[in-house]
Amino acid sequence: VIARFLPVSIQLGLTAFAIAFIAGIVLGTVSAITHDTWLDRLAMFGAVVGISTPTYVFITILIVTLAVQARLVPTGGWGGILDKRIIIPALALALGPTASIARYARSSLLDILKLDYIRTARGKGLRERVINVRHALPNAMIPVITVAAVSLADLITGSFFVESIYQIPGIGRYFVSTVQDKDYPVLMAVTLMYAAVIWLTNFVVDVLYATLDPRIRLS
Repeated sequence: VIARFLPVSIQLGLTAFAIAFIAGIVLGTVSAITHDTWLDRLAMFGAVVGISTPTYVFITILIVTLAVQARLVPTGGWGGILDKRIIIPALALALGPTASIARYARSSLLDILKLDYIRTARGKGLRERVINVRHALPNAMIPVITVAAVSLADLITGSFFVESIYQIPGIGRYFVSTVQDKDYPVLMAVTLMYAAVIWLTNFVVDVLYATLDPRIRLS
């Protein structure tokens, strides 16, 4: 049973994570580079709104605007990762993680840009774009990877609100139905699956730590 529902949540979760990670890194980097400007304040205001807005509120807004009024996508259902019906639920799930990743990326990058080796790179005449992208951003990714990993585990294991509102047959919706039906064997199996996903995500994060920062060694 889980094998039928889990792939749906994985496809939706990975799509939402890709959107959140790319958008969060871009927003956080732009915000750090334009520190204390109107662009920085606008990006951080958007991040606060993104963190504060519940997912079920955002998906309702997206359905009304994109599906009901603009009629760009259907109002519900599931057709796979390449179907346009994934747009609304993926955007709704990506909102919160995008805001969190953007804030961590900004804070971490600002700290890195104050270090001595960045001043040395500027003193050597390197272009700001090269300094930011090649020297500063990779070293600022450790805290970002941490918060991104938490978001990835949450997204892969499904969202009850999004899957229920948009009528997606995912594991999050199925998990709540097992609680309501008091189907304890299936409930235990789903819980163990959640734990396995979280463990696997943490393991991948540890490997990425060692890849991004040579000072970190796997024990």
